[in-house]
Amino acid sequence: MSFDRFLHLGMRALKKGDAKRAAEIFHHFNDLRPADPRGYFGLAQLEKYQWAFQRAHHLTRKALLLQPNNLRCYISHATACSDDLELQEALRMMARALVIHPLNHDLRTHFGLLHLCAGDWRRGFTLYDDRGSRRALLQQLKKLNIAPWRGEPLDGKHILLAAEQGAGDVLQFVRYVAPLAEQGAKVTVICQKNLRGLIAQVAGVHAVGATISGDTSYGEALMTLPRHLQVTPRDVKLNQPYLVAPTAKEVLPATDKPRIGVSWTGNPAHSANRERSVPIAELAPLFALEGIEFYSFQFDSDTVEDKPFADEVIDLAPRLGDFGQTASYVKQMDLIITIDSSLAHLAGGLGHPVWLMLARQTDWRWIGDEHTTPWYPSMRLFRQTTAGDWAPVLGQIAAALQTLRATPRAAR
Repeated sequence: MSFDRFLHLGMRALKKGDAKRAAEIFHHFNDLRPADPRGYFGLAQLEKYQWAFQRAHHLTRKALLLQPNNLRCYISHATACSDDLELQEALRMMARALVIHPLNHDLRTHFGLLHLCAGDWRRGFTLYDDRGSRRALLQQLKKLNIAPWRGEPLDGKHILLAAEQGAGDVLQFVRYVAPLAEQGAKVTVICQKNLRGLIAQVAGVHAVGATISGDTSYGEALMTLPRHLQVTPRDVKLNQPYLVAPTAKEVLPATDKPRIGVSWTGNPAHSANRERSVPIAELAPLFALEGIEFYSFQFDSDTVEDKPFADEVIDLAPRLGDFGQTASYVKQMDLIITIDSSLAHLAGGLGHPVWLMLARQTDWRWIGDEHTTPWYPSMRLFRQTTAGDWAPVLGQIAAALQTLRATPRAAR
């Protein structure tokens, strides 16, 4: 068996939750090849899986010492530093790596994300524009003889904006269509099918589509607009609320109880889904609160069906269609409680009350220790202080819900 295959087996065991088997494989690899940094990468992933980010950080440092010019060693160590909240060390590592590999796209993209985490959005968005999905988009535009937009005047021009990332990113950054339309641009947004109905109603959107065509003046990635518009942490060019829910096809029965919509996990394919998700069993004390109607906005396999508290939660999954239909149910809730997923951006973009449960190792857009965010004035942040431990977060939410429950509906 090749050593690459050996490491692959270790990572597969880890993905299946078999940490013991993964540890055996990675330690055995290290015994056989003590000078190979890949064994340390595997062990670092194991420590990360066990929420031991500081130990993962030390292991990637060992790998870097073994091969100080190895690009993967730099990226792995910088990522581990960032996970361990050692952001300045991560930035130093990336700066050294760029001296050795100044044109490497992956390195520039990672460095950009670190600068975004550090609050240097000007440099962060500039470097992040080297991401693979945007480079692929630029190649596609070139084949169709569509010029990339570089900030030229847009009065009377047609610009195509492509959503090259996830639904949450589209929902967050579609706010920047309006400033382009105000310049006189005709804006077409290319996005996922389940978003088109909702995005078509955003102010300034002329049309939505599925594919890029050549009948346009300019093209650009939607997530590149913050760089062009010089968005900063102090000025996110707020245009709020900018999403509009369609008329509900179903009106929920009237009630005096607070209606709370809940989501606890996201797309399983997301690289940070395990870190950002709340195990459903830990929500049981929340669902046990009396005088509150809970609605599940969870539309994947991890639903409330067959759970001990299924009777306390109304499952909306069968009724949730595209994002427009989901938005119509969001507007019928008094509050949405969710992890960092597309539902958070949907509720925030609608200007609807939303409480966001954040993991300790969070995304760049939520970095800091504040409980509010300039992205969404209607959002309240509940931050994890210890990796993997959601109990304090859920305790704070339970206390806040009891206050909400005691508030008359007219005052909510």
